[in-house]
Order: sequence, then structure tokens, then C-alpha cells
Amino acid sequence: MNQFARQKQFQQTSSLGNPAKAAGGIIGNDIGRWMTGFMGYMGVTTDIHVELKSLRQGLTLAWEKGVKLLEVNADSMDIISLATTNAEFHRYGAKIEDIGSLLGREWQGKLEHSYGESNQ
Repeated sequence: MNQFARQKQFQQTSSLGNPAKAAGGIIGNDIGRWMTGFMGYMGVTTDIHVELKSLRQGLTLAWEKGVKLLEVNADSMDIISLATTNAEFHRYGAKIEDIGSLLGREWQGKLEHSYGESNQ
């Protein structure tokens, strides 16, 4: 199956003094219909860690669903930069290398920046 999909990520920061975070993503087809999605509790961690975990989970899910053409919209330029460079010595280097490995698989895709308001 050679289907096209778009992955959009979201992150929910805590409120009322709870420092925990949650994140997820939606994978939709080329006309915007929902195909699958994910969400989960991320614990007490940094925003970058949440974004990286979400990106990795979304790429893994898209691969498992047989998506071969993928467009990933992320509202963090930091995440795009980290995901496309060698970050071996970065605090989250293992996750970044996992993402690089996923991006290097046999599919066509692009990772692009979208402003938070348009990433819905």
C-alpha cells in the first residue's frame, strides 16, 4: 500500500501547579481524514523531550501503518533542527538518533515547520 499521510503533533503543558505533560499526534490522509493517532502521559520532563518522544512515536506508528509518503508538521524549529542533524552528544541523543533512523527508512517524506496555530 502506498498511501500519503500527514502527521501533526500537539503538546499539552500542565496547569494548576502540576508539572506533568501530555502529548500526541494525529495522522491523516491527503484530504485531511483521520487515519490514526496517539496520545499519552509524558511525565515531568522538558518540552523538547516531549516533542522528540511524540515525533518518534508518530513516525513509528506511520511506518507500522504502511505509510510510504509522509509530511510531518512540527511547530518547533528546535525539533526540526535536532531531528535532521547529528546530535550524538545531545542530552536526548538516543531519541534523536532513533528519529534519524526512522526518517532514513524507505519512504518519501518531509519534516517541515508550521506555526502552532496552523498545526491543527
